[in-house]
Amino acid sequence: MRDDSSQIPDDADISCLFQKTGMGTLVCNCAITSGNNVTNETNEKICFECEAGKIYREVGCDAFTAKVRLYPPRFNEFYVEQILCTKKKRATTLEQCRECSLVTAPTTKEIITNTVGLFQSETFYSAYQNLEDARKRLRDGDYDGAITQSISCLESVMKTVLDRCDTPHPSDPSVTKLWGSVKKELNFEEFEGADKVISLLGTLSGAVSHLGGVRNHLGDAHGNGEDAPEVPFMFAELAINTSSTLATVIVRRFNQIKEK
Repeated sequence: MRDDSSQIPDDADISCLFQKTGMGTLVCNCAITSGNNVTNETNEKICFECEAGKIYREVGCDAFTAKVRLYPPRFNEFYVEQILCTKKKRATTLEQCRECSLVTAPTTKEIITNTVGLFQSETFYSAYQNLEDARKRLRDGDYDGAITQSISCLESVMKTVLDRCDTPHPSDPSVTKLWGSVKKELNFEEFEGADKVISLLGTLSGAVSHLGGVRNHLGDAHGNGEDAPEVPFMFAELAINTSSTLATVIVRRFNQIKEK
């Protein structure tokens, strides 16, 4: 397509997951570089109008790859050859993406971002790697793997806390037993003066136990047979959100006790 329009506003959002800067130029990582009269250099007008960029900005999805053909010398002509959804494993368009029900919720993205930041600042590196893996698996449509890594993230947090408290891990490595050891070590019982807090602790413990059950039934940690269950996107998203929230509570409580 030919872009002969006026300049875009200075404050226009041109962000895209395929952008990269280098050697004083803006580069498109999904640009086709083989063939005659093509380049991987782009500019703000192309990024602003490209369908792939609009999916990233307007739909809020990063679960796709693209092939874009850019033409020199002024880089105002481009053609999007293909956009491929990594969740549905098929070609897609901006219009189809706007109607998709598999776009990760903004709240989920925020929870993951905040939790990853907490893990980095508090040096919970194993949990950080688990959660990053869960996020990528959710993005790529590997929902059973996302569930597995979500629970592994929570387990990593609890094991790290026990290690830092010089407390042996329970002989039963289940997530429920880990939670029991961590709850005791972090003295959550001191909050049991109020009925609502006691009820919340019970719900928290139940959520941990049920997450472990979800992993055993839907996750891929123990392998799958010929009739592996189909894992819905919403369950994988729920596992990431719940594990991240519980992990955050544990890290916060650990820091509170450490400061005392």
